[in-house]
Amino acid sequence: MIIKVDYDPGKMLQTMRKRGLSFKMAVMVLGDPNVRITLDDRKDYSEERWRAYGLCFGAIVCVCFTMRGDVHWVFSMHRIHEKKRSKYYGEG
Repeated sequence: MIIKVDYDPGKMLQTMRKRGLSFKMAVMVLGDPNVRITLDDRKDYSEERWRAYGLCFGAIVCVCFTMRGDVHWVFSMHRIHEKKRSKYYGEG
């Protein structure tokens, strides 16, 4: 399965500077065989927003995205802190 990812280059640069993560790495997270994807329904967004929790170079990373056709449009990405690791491992 081919995972297509796209993003705003300016937003990716901000994330790289702030968090040291490139949106290009979202393919690794989304391609993780144990990835956990959940609908982000915390607010009433104008579109469906998703959160994917997966491994990227040994770290648990959250990729926030929306679908545009068959493309994952990434708008945020961050490492998961220890207290939220159950989002990936399904503990607790």
